[in-house]
Amino acid sequence: MREPIILSTGPVIDSFKQKIEKFGKLIVLNNPTDEEVIKLIPDAIVYIVRGDGRATKEIIEAGKNLKVIGRTGVGVESVDIYSSTKNCIPLINTPGANARSVAEASLALILALAKNLMLLNRELLNLNWNIRYKAKPLEIENTTVGIIGFGQIGRELASLLTPLNFNVQFYDPFVGENDVTKYNAKKVDIEELIATSDFICLHVGLNESTKNLVDKEFISKMKNGSYLINLARGGLIEDLSDLQQALESEKLSGVALDVFKEEPVTELHPIFLNPKCITTPHAVGMSDGAISKSFNMLYDDIEKILMGKSPKHLVNKEVLDVLWDKKENKKYEG
Repeated sequence: MREPIILSTGPVIDSFKQKIEKFGKLIVLNNPTDEEVIKLIPDAIVYIVRGDGRATKEIIEAGKNLKVIGRTGVGVESVDIYSSTKNCIPLINTPGANARSVAEASLALILALAKNLMLLNRELLNLNWNIRYKAKPLEIENTTVGIIGFGQIGRELASLLTPLNFNVQFYDPFVGENDVTKYNAKKVDIEELIATSDFICLHVGLNESTKNLVDKEFISKMKNGSYLINLARGGLIEDLSDLQQALESEKLSGVALDVFKEEPVTELHPIFLNPKCITTPHAVGMSDGAISKSFNMLYDDIEKILMGKSPKHLVNKEVLDVLWDKKENKKYEG
């Protein structure tokens, strides 16, 4: 093996680079293909999956010297967890690092949609001063926000909404009412949340039970004139055309999207041009504070693993019992 490398599929901050290079040479690839990663992965001891990077079965099996795979953020759907576990390679992530940042963005988009800021801005650029009489901004006091997914981001959002006199309700089958008494949020079933919320905010992970959650039936059950905000995963929405149709028919008053099924976006769907829709490039959680927290968490766990200690944020906890037997070429057989 040549000099060990730390391989990343996207940019890292300077402080992380300075610390991590004591373990090997840092190589940063920007949006690489799987083939580009496979060429370098045999010499990598650390593989950092950023942005649109992936850790497929083929990449993981080519990483004969891999000791850890790190993913910034909480979502790990771009990593083949089974292959990582089977090859006894710990997978770490950074849950909660950007929770506050995403929650703030969710609140900002609620306000921007309610006040029709996108329409007002676009029409003023067209010198349409009279739009001020037609925009009809919404008074937000006592409107209801429904949060689907009440993890760290959902709870942060509830904390931000309460002082503004929003009514807050949430759906999360894994959270009990007794667990969230301090958030002044009401737990409801998903049917009630869909039918009664003025704003629906998606803050849930993508899995088989949530994939294509927002489909035609979901939209048809939404309150007339309500709003949808998705800052979680693009795969939660079945088809952007359904949202576009709902905006055109005025079933929905506004939509905000930071995530998409295919990223990066290379072709504009008509909804991107709709003045009732706000779109951003999976960026609203990328505040300086959130990125710094994420890389600090990532480094701390990488260092622990490379020093023979157990990490704090381990996704595939099954590898713990055999983690340090990797040098003997043992594999997890669970």
